[in-house]
Amino acid sequence: MVTGVPKKVKRGKTVRLPRSTVQGSPLAWATTSKKVCTVMRAKGRKRAKVEGKKRGRCALAASAPALDGYTSYSKRFKVRVR
Repeated sequence: MVTGVPKKVKRGKTVRLPRSTVQGSPLAWATTSKKVCTVMRAKGRKRAKVEGKKRGRCALAASAPALDGYTSYSKRFKVRVR
């Protein structure tokens, strides 16, 4: 489970994405809406970010590997770009 995923982002602005699942597994983020938004990957201690490019709905995909006692995780999210 992931908490803290943004519901909206403004064009030209960035919003931080969650670093890990509630269980502590690190998240990898991707987008299938490359014309609407861009995902900037996490580097070092910095969190991944999503940047709005043009108005519309941004489709984000989060995935995390399995940890001891937990299965792998993947889920899709929609973020509105204004």
